Amino acid sequence: MLLTVGHAIDRAKEEGMEVRMNIGGEWVSGRVMNSDGHGVAVLEPNGDMCVVRRDAITCVRLTSRVNESRVPTQSTGAGTGALQTT
Repeated sequence: MLLTVGHAIDRAKEEGMEVRMNIGGEWVSGRVMNSDGHGVAVLEPNGDMCVVRRDAITCVRLTSRVNESRVPTQSTGAGTGALQTT
């Protein structure tokens, strides 16, 4: 399974997961409320809404799950920048 930043955001939205996103060197935490091909809206724990361009997100961290068998690993494909799960 190929895991990209976009896929991670979509999965977090579908499953209501908490995410941490790196945007311009700053970490933003919260729940993905909406996402389209252009932007992502994240509801932060303090109630603020953060809306950011999808291409500005350099990293997405998903919260771990108890008994989750899939662990992201770096892809062996050169230059893809994608992650695979095992």
